[in-house]
Amino acid sequence: MPMSTSSAAKGAVLNFSLSPADIERRAEALVAEGKKVQDGVAAQTNPTFANVIVPLATRQNEQDADYSVVTFLQNVSTDKSVRDASMAAEEKLDAFEIESMMREDVYRAVRAVFDNKTEVASLGPEDRRLVEKMELVFRRHGLALDKDKREHLGKIRMRLSELAIKFSRNINEGDGRAVLTRDELEGLPSDFFEGRATEVVDGQEGF
Repeated sequence: MPMSTSSAAKGAVLNFSLSPADIERRAEALVAEGKKVQDGVAAQTNPTFANVIVPLATRQNEQDADYSVVTFLQNVSTDKSVRDASMAAEEKLDAFEIESMMREDVYRAVRAVFDNKTEVASLGPEDRRLVEKMELVFRRHGLALDKDKREHLGKIRMRLSELAIKFSRNINEGDGRAVLTRDELEGLPSDFFEGRATEVVDGQEGF
């Protein structure tokens, strides 16, 4: 299978100067790009490895780098508005990913390739493995379930995503700290303590 040209080669590198508006625009563009690929796959009247598996795998390969451009800033930016925009972008992209993996029309195309044993047998071992894993991923997201169970699973995945993002927000925005005694920091080199401020808590000096 021809591998994707790296997104990094197309400019998908970390950019610490992005504004909240830039982040929002990029997230919306990523959703639009992903949807375009999926719509093209779903529209195939003769699904093959080349017109179904390759574009889906290529986009997946690209988006791993693309997504990090807008989601990483929540962890490092000193500007709260940028961090908030980055978290909002992650919510949008996560929701799109969950929606993408629940698309029956895309799964039908993937399944058609998977069921075409003649074509699959003609592929190399890595490409065969890719077809098998892609079909399995869709199935694990509930595409083999009936509609009610599939929708219930989708709601669970959305809730898990919301909780994960909320957890990350609490960690990133938290200002908690721990004061540890020298005994509790046993093993650290002596120069670690040189010039470091100390604080007395419960009658014990700590760092």
